[in-house]
Amino acid sequence: MDYQAQYDSQNLGEQVIRTLAEEPATRNELCELLDVSRTTLGRALSDLLESRSIRTVTQPAAERGRPAQKLELARNTVYAIGMDISRRRGIAIATNRLGETLAVTRTEAEENSSWEELLSQLCHSLSKALEKDFDDQKVAHVGIGIPVPIGHETWRRRHEPDSLVNKLKKQVGIFWEAPILVDNTIRMAALGEARWGAGQNLESQLYVRISRGITSCATIHNVLTAGADGYAGEIGHMNYPGAKEKCHCGQTGCIETIATEAKICERAGVTTLEQVREALENPQNSHHQKAKVALKDATDAVALACANATFVINPAQIVLAGAVPTLIPQFTPMVAEALQARLIPSLHENLKVVNTSQNSEGAARGAIAAVSTYLQQKQLSKMLKERHAINERSRNFG
Repeated sequence: MDYQAQYDSQNLGEQVIRTLAEEPATRNELCELLDVSRTTLGRALSDLLESRSIRTVTQPAAERGRPAQKLELARNTVYAIGMDISRRRGIAIATNRLGETLAVTRTEAEENSSWEELLSQLCHSLSKALEKDFDDQKVAHVGIGIPVPIGHETWRRRHEPDSLVNKLKKQVGIFWEAPILVDNTIRMAALGEARWGAGQNLESQLYVRISRGITSCATIHNVLTAGADGYAGEIGHMNYPGAKEKCHCGQTGCIETIATEAKICERAGVTTLEQVREALENPQNSHHQKAKVALKDATDAVALACANATFVINPAQIVLAGAVPTLIPQFTPMVAEALQARLIPSLHENLKVVNTSQNSEGAARGAIAAVSTYLQQKQLSKMLKERHAINERSRNFG
């Protein structure tokens, strides 16, 4: 599914929320501040009151007048929930209508546990975290990022009883009755990066995660795109010249046979990335030379994939994320250097290669942004169709 990377909502409901975030206000004060009629304001307030995003409070009169009925932002009402589930861990976040974080829960994957089990644990722990101090009876939507490929066919089949989306909706529905959207966790993380991270205010970027696998997500002209079938970004399965190892995908010589976390460790003769880093930092370490070669090959392979993508989409920035660039400080600078050697000057002169600036909540927030954007686009599409139908009827009548 495609998402708008930068989304500046100017609808009246959002303007009301931002205004009430400053201080409570009466309906007349809101009409004056937002320059709208009482009727127009009433329609927006009706939705906000129904969702419990705002509430009415009575303030004592200054002197002999009647008590003032004011509206205030309900900061303790859960508006949206986002979940990010990887092979290793899961994180869930609940936010109010303003986007403020109300609760965060995390869970670590046990050996041989599935992402479905992580999802169940997250739902239960987040529900428990919210039950005392927060109102989660009117959750507007839930976004979920999962560590499996999600093509367009997955979403087209969402209403079928045995579809992935329907199964997740039933699982989440035990806790919250709300529309859900499910997509690959990489897209959720890339959207979070575009909205609030290193890609903020950029119309194009390439987000690349190097961890247990290698995959990417491109933002082009402010649209985070999944491609024709929903599988764009699988750069880990580009061929690396000279590589002869068979990949789990069935092909031979994929970049994933050289540059994933496991392959870097294997080629360095150690078991963890922390040990790779230690070997690189200490020339006396018995694995130092192997670690240098493993890192050189891995960064060159990732640079090759990024160069191929850059020739096609010409991004303003490449963001590297995942365990490998996070735990090995030399990784990103070495990719940038190798990338420059592969690109023509006009493509690398202004191209930035940076590490992700998102914290562990970034992908979960991206999941919230994804489902919110999807529902807004769906509503806009419905309005345009209705307007078109009205115009057609008017034309036929005339």
